[in-house]
Amino acid sequence: MRAEFFERFKPSQQEFDELWNGATFVFDTNFLLNFYGYSKEARTELFTLLHSIKTRVWLPRHVAIEYFARRVSKILEQHSRYDEPTRILKSLKQSLESTNQHPFVSPELMAEFGQTHDKINAEFEASKNELGSLLKNDEIQSQIADIFDGRIGPGLAQTEFEKIIAEGANRYANKIPPGYEDDNKPAPQKFGDLIIWSEVLEFAKSQRKSVILVTNDSSDDWWERAGSSSIGPRPELLREFANYSGQRCYLYLPHLFIAFASQKFENVSPATVSQVREVVKTSHERDEAQRRERDSVRLEDVAFFRKALDDLRRQQDLMKDLKPNFPDQFIFDELRRKQDLMKDLKLNLLDPDVLDELRRQQALTKDLMPTLPHQQILDAIRWQQDLTRNLKPHLPHQEILDAMRRQQDLVSGSQALTGRKPSVPSEEDFDGEPEKDVDKTEPTIDKHDTD
Repeated sequence: MRAEFFERFKPSQQEFDELWNGATFVFDTNFLLNFYGYSKEARTELFTLLHSIKTRVWLPRHVAIEYFARRVSKILEQHSRYDEPTRILKSLKQSLESTNQHPFVSPELMAEFGQTHDKINAEFEASKNELGSLLKNDEIQSQIADIFDGRIGPGLAQTEFEKIIAEGANRYANKIPPGYEDDNKPAPQKFGDLIIWSEVLEFAKSQRKSVILVTNDSSDDWWERAGSSSIGPRPELLREFANYSGQRCYLYLPHLFIAFASQKFENVSPATVSQVREVVKTSHERDEAQRRERDSVRLEDVAFFRKALDDLRRQQDLMKDLKPNFPDQFIFDELRRKQDLMKDLKLNLLDPDVLDELRRQQALTKDLMPTLPHQQILDAIRWQQDLTRNLKPHLPHQEILDAMRRQQDLVSGSQALTGRKPSVPSEEDFDGEPEKDVDKTEPTIDKHDTD
């Protein structure tokens, strides 16, 4: 049973030893970017460790591409982390300097605190200057380049890249790891994990090498969980790797990899391992907060669009019933075409030109109202106006502009039917307050465990 379902069992100590003695060590993008968050002392120890195993490391090309693309923003992110502590220190010093109200601090202690405050500020400034200098003279990048020189994959052929993108949608829809937790990101960025995984599979197959993959990603599309605790790599990943390459694979979070590698290769202090763990934890907390925020926005969008679609259906049914009451068949057809177009394009994004065009259309529609013979038709158009306001941020398509212009021309042509000249919309029509009747409501872990 163990042989047939090996991915469901934790490897034996012998299997772990075989992996650590012969596998290639592969790293993801955030493992490299995390170096910008470590102290100089921790970086020195970690680079010494990586240099000791540099003949056994390998980097997917997509990881290298992502690293270079995100390097500058990562440096600036770490630089900005000094802003809030600096502000807090300044505020604390100012509050203690007051001698007229609580809290009172003796002059002797205040002088001592002032010296400490100045020393901390000076160290903050030195660290910020060091980070700023990395933008032009990046010694971290140089170290990474030395370690992985000649040990970067060739990347995927264009046909393979396109195939992965095409298959990715189906994998994500069926929750096949890895990468589906990024499904709410724009393409092709959301397929980054899948591209990296595919490169690792190709490397293991072509080089006949087992792999230890070190990833900073703690999401459910990489790790199997029991409650809030990770109990190991996703079995599907281990099975896919073995089926495709004929080799074995195991995954580690950065701090666990460093701890085990320290025992086998080059010693790393417990303080550095603890610092790596803390950086990984902070990264996970930030990613989880961003994920919750994205999911919350998506739920609000779903509720809004359901309501908008229901409104469109009700309006469509009413207009069918009122069709005989329209004074001109051509006007009815144009309104119906616009309605269908709005339904098709309701999920599009914001375009300022469309908003301006819709405001002009609303003003012209008001001029048409006296030509319509039935009160229910006026109500239907008001519903349409309200709906249009709600959908404004989602209608950027050129077809809508064309449809709106056709309707403008139609309304202008209605002079022959009504004898009224449509008024030109004023600045007030564009930016004035909404009508009063408009609804403004907005929508326990032992060795080789993974926590």
